[in-house]
Amino acid sequence: MTDIPFHQIPSTLREPLFYAELDPSHANTAQPQLRALLIGAMATSGGTATAGTPEIVSSVADAKAKYGAGSILARMVSTYRANDPFGEVWALPIDASAGTAATGNIGFTGPATANGTLALYIAGDLVQTTVTSGMTAAQLATALAASVT
Repeated sequence: MTDIPFHQIPSTLREPLFYAELDPSHANTAQPQLRALLIGAMATSGGTATAGTPEIVSSVADAKAKYGAGSILARMVSTYRANDPFGEVWALPIDASAGTAATGNIGFTGPATANGTLALYIAGDLVQTTVTSGMTAAQLATALAASVT
């Protein structure tokens, strides 16, 4: 039989009497149910959700099906789930069809002068392109376009 570990009553106490100690460290281990609400744009095509209607999201795959793969809201759910895999998540999709898609340009002005890796973040995703010395601007642009797609 194992000894009962006391924290306040010393184990060397030999005087006969009734001693009691309360340890509340394991009492009421329940935690409140916390909910998260993510508000973001859903894809203009590929989603099944109704804009303006909050829904509970069970997984990242569920978010991709409801809001469209690659949509801002699906990416928000993916990032949230990476930090809290078990929490209750609600999402409020916003219709982004009236918006304008973002565009951008990257220009190369000359040949590469050293070997290395060109690292860019595009919409939060790391895109890496291998660069070798002597690559022309057109070759760099073609390699970067291949890495992005």
